Amino acid sequence: MAVNFGNKYDRFYVALGLPIKEDCHTIDYEAFRSLVRYFLTDDFIGIGGGLIVNPEAGEIFTMTREEKRKIMAIAAEENNGKVPMFCGVINADPYYLGDEAKDAMAEGADGIFVMPPMGCLDVTTGWDVRGFPEVFTSNCGIIADAVGDVPFIIHGAGPRDPVYGLSYPPDTVDFILDHFPNIVGWKMMYNFRAIKDVGFHIREREKQGKPHVGLLQSSAHHFYEDYFYDLLDGSVSCFWNYSKEPNIELITALRAGNYGEAKKFWLEKGLYNLHNYVGRSHARLHTVFKVAAWLKGLYPTPYLRLPMILPLKSEIDDLRVLLTAAGQPVISEDRIMAVYNKLPR
Repeated sequence: MAVNFGNKYDRFYVALGLPIKEDCHTIDYEAFRSLVRYFLTDDFIGIGGGLIVNPEAGEIFTMTREEKRKIMAIAAEENNGKVPMFCGVINADPYYLGDEAKDAMAEGADGIFVMPPMGCLDVTTGWDVRGFPEVFTSNCGIIADAVGDVPFIIHGAGPRDPVYGLSYPPDTVDFILDHFPNIVGWKMMYNFRAIKDVGFHIREREKQGKPHVGLLQSSAHHFYEDYFYDLLDGSVSCFWNYSKEPNIELITALRAGNYGEAKKFWLEKGLYNLHNYVGRSHARLHTVFKVAAWLKGLYPTPYLRLPMILPLKSEIDDLRVLLTAAGQPVISEDRIMAVYNKLPR
């Protein structure tokens, strides 16, 4: 496999969530269509935006093959080539990964967002990522056999590491990248120390003649610092679902060298506080980002499919304050209380 896409796919990808109706199961396809349209505006396109369809944040792990394909078809119809679009692929039985990858490409994906393995303890919470990196590359191989050397973005999640957090150390990163030079981006799911360690390691690979791999940051509460370390090639982030406008203002100011203005957005206008609240716990991340996006009126409900946990009343209270402080509009009191009063805690 000899391919090098350069930095073509260095983009600020939003990991699109999945609008769910009040029964906590039925997909609201029209709300998803509206969400895609919300992102396909001149300002998002202009900063180099992109779409990740069917990511973890989109609850892909709960979806049937037909649901995944319908969501992808809606996104492709609305996007119509405006921005690069990658589609997540995951299945408890890797045998079917190739079929799902073919579905994604047939519906109009530009590439595949390769998800971590599903399965028993051995390949999830107990997986030795250093000793057995082929757990991940075997899935990559099945996908590549099905769709060829299309661009991959890697979602490298794994068991918690005391140094590297929820993602992989440099030797595992090397193993994966060396086997698949069509990898164009790495979702940086690390603590800030590890973002630097792994990010600089990937940069050094490129200096040695290896293909460019974009550092696509996951946690928006690190965007400001990432920029000054030259580690912000883009993002794969669910944080965009509630913060498109202020994120664009921040990125625009940084790129223009208006660092005082960027600092004002980040600290004085409350963007850091908002992002930090959403990202403070991996146990609540995907519920809390959806609560924030619902409060902005971008989702019809703040609910997720089981086994995800319902929102907490305290999260709604806190996010109303944080969104308002960051200059973001929220939905009416009546709409908020219609959900709030149904929550058990």
